Amino acid sequence: MTAKRTWIEVASTAVLATAISLLALLPALKKLGSAWGGGDMLSAYVNIENWGLFGFTTGNRFGYPLGMNQNLFPSIDITQNSFAALIGWITGNPFIGINLLLFLSFPLVAVLAYCSIRLTGLRGPLAVALAVAFTMIPFHFARGLGHISLATMYGAVTAVILAQMVGSGRMKNMLFPHTDTPTKIRITNYSILVALVITTAWSGVYYAAFGLLLMAAAWLWQLATTRADTLINLIPIIAVAVVAVTGFIPSLLALQADPPYASLGERLPYESVIFAGVLAIAILAAPISRLGGPFVTYNTEVNQAFGNAPQYENTTLSNYGTWITLAAIVFIAVALLTRYRARLGLLSMLLITTLLFFIPWGLNYVFAALVTPQIRAWNRLLPVLLLLIVLMAATIFANMKVRNIKITHTYPVLAIAIVILGITAVESAWPFSTPYRQGAQDGAQIIQVSRDYTTAIDQQLPQNCGILQLPHQVYPESGPTRDFNDYEHFWNSIIDSNKSWSYGAVKNTNAGSWLSALPQVPNSEDVDLLAQAGFCGIHLDTRAFSATAKQRIVANLTERYGPPTVTAATNQDSVPDWFFFTTDPQTRTQDPATWSPELVDYFFAPAITTERVDLANVSVAPRGSKGDLIWWWTITPEAVFTLHPLDPRIPLTEITGGVRIPSCQDQIEAQVTLTLGSGET
Repeated sequence: MTAKRTWIEVASTAVLATAISLLALLPALKKLGSAWGGGDMLSAYVNIENWGLFGFTTGNRFGYPLGMNQNLFPSIDITQNSFAALIGWITGNPFIGINLLLFLSFPLVAVLAYCSIRLTGLRGPLAVALAVAFTMIPFHFARGLGHISLATMYGAVTAVILAQMVGSGRMKNMLFPHTDTPTKIRITNYSILVALVITTAWSGVYYAAFGLLLMAAAWLWQLATTRADTLINLIPIIAVAVVAVTGFIPSLLALQADPPYASLGERLPYESVIFAGVLAIAILAAPISRLGGPFVTYNTEVNQAFGNAPQYENTTLSNYGTWITLAAIVFIAVALLTRYRARLGLLSMLLITTLLFFIPWGLNYVFAALVTPQIRAWNRLLPVLLLLIVLMAATIFANMKVRNIKITHTYPVLAIAIVILGITAVESAWPFSTPYRQGAQDGAQIIQVSRDYTTAIDQQLPQNCGILQLPHQVYPESGPTRDFNDYEHFWNSIIDSNKSWSYGAVKNTNAGSWLSALPQVPNSEDVDLLAQAGFCGIHLDTRAFSATAKQRIVANLTERYGPPTVTAATNQDSVPDWFFFTTDPQTRTQDPATWSPELVDYFFAPAITTERVDLANVSVAPRGSKGDLIWWWTITPEAVFTLHPLDPRIPLTEITGGVRIPSCQDQIEAQVTLTLGSGET
């Protein structure tokens, strides 16, 4: 009967979580086969297009002609990518997998949260309601329209479950059950542990890191309180670490085979401070209520209170709690003054550890300074923080139930559970229906524009050929330029697999160096060489330019190659902002192995980078370009440039350039000294 009741509660949790999540997701689910957003979400869709069995595949559909190799960026979003890629392979649609993953993450997280709550001793309607309420935190919904690997959240919950098992001593019974334990139960226990370890280790580097920190804290707690099973409790910690490192193997091999000539993602320890969590925001319920009266006042006051704060990742909507987590905090604070505060030791240890890494200038900065600054966004501990708060409230209520307090009887508990679910539905899920509806509508609209645009190009140029995408945007993490968001160039390449598109070559690598060297508008000599390499046209997205620059660039290309053969407007009822110019209608994609020496010289010319250790030591401003001119403004009297040979076939024999000094323009001459790294001047 107990097992049957458990399964009923698990099923109820999944059904309720699904139903409540539909209040937000239903408008988007009507467009399941379309994109639900751009920016980081568009990048996630492309990731799935390139995902293999255990890493990213390489090819030149993106990043033509030398291709895109996403393995160069260490990532272990393996569970998310594998599921979404499988769905994409079955359906032939690049969007369904990610969208379905996000939708299914709600019942999955709820069930896992229920299991975590059960470890506190609480069961029944309240356990179900608390699990569902946690699942609907703003982090889940808001991140779902951007960082999908973070939005799924199940890796955070499995990390907490493993920490609970380590700190409570349950790990020994799971790994080494009593001799008379049936084989079926043994296999079930081992399967659960393997699933927990793999999910924690392979659902994103942040959740893997958080899991290791939480389990280490739980291990120290167990060591300090009982000193029992010390070595056994190390097994899951070691297992998560080993599995996580295994997930990095494709990236490690790619970096060894094709090392970048400059950092792909430089991080400073101080970034762990500016991207740390904001506790004041995490405590409060998100100011998103659609109800009137005092809720309008609350929304206004909270938004105004934090409106002047620096607008980083840690001050966005995803960083808030809910009315349920706020009530849980108050409940815990009151209960700590009573006899119902028993059995909170482990959870308190985990909560304190989480807070010390969550807040600015905490252990996160020590970690960044002594271990690695690559994990910098410690605000992403929020799901762990809120889950621990829910678990502490559940533990206190379980303690009250043991003492048979009236509020823990069937009808009061049922009433509390209904109130929690009602508040969660109205205040946590329903407000997100608008952004999901709008995201899906905008995604469907621009996809249709892209489909019409690329179909027209394919009708004119049926062969597979390269298309140069302007403006040049480094991949990844270029950042927005005017109305041109990050990853916007993917809208066409993800739809049209009949062409090979230039955007996607990884920055600071051989594949992307030639793109970074191009001026704002390639000159005719550049375009002629690109035609020899298989480029048949230029796609221009004018959202990145001012009106004046747009007119100048379109006029330049029109003068050289005639009027654009295809145009499109990304926004309805607006002027065109996509322009396609045919530069060579006969060319086809070329294998780099067949290139002439002239093409090899062009695409593998030495790269130029400027010194950028930290803001205090920058000597050269970012490169500027107008038309086919490029320049660097020097900031200090000694400006440092680094030239990186990319291919041994192309030695560095000559440097050509010019120096212009506006402050000395009236003088006949000015002295300039060039000093090589060898010291030669």
